[in-house]
Amino acid sequence: MGAEKRDYERKNKRNIDTRHVTSYNLYMIKSFAHKGLKEFFETGSKKGIQPDHAPKLARMLDRLDASVTPQDMNLPGYRLHPLKGDKQDMWSVTVNGNWRMTFYFEGHDAHLVDYMDYH
Repeated sequence: MGAEKRDYERKNKRNIDTRHVTSYNLYMIKSFAHKGLKEFFETGSKKGIQPDHAPKLARMLDRLDASVTPQDMNLPGYRLHPLKGDKQDMWSVTVNGNWRMTFYFEGHDAHLVDYMDYH
């Protein structure tokens, strides 16, 4: 009876299709203007940035990398604002004191991400 039961279960077994979803991380940051910031983003090296800015810069870069519009960077404490004059397509967020991270969007990608002492 054990063999008959296995045959019955095998014949009446419902097939379940398994689907696998592959996600791709397409970086939204396409270029950097600041070598130290690029190195920090890619490797975590603090060599080219102010070390005490590292935690906030890491959060900002992660957010920027996931953003598709400048408004995605409009978080409390970041003080997102557009720049004026010859940099009118650029946006700025406050890192600390006079330090800013600037960038512009082309389509859904951030370009020329820079890190500077503003004043």
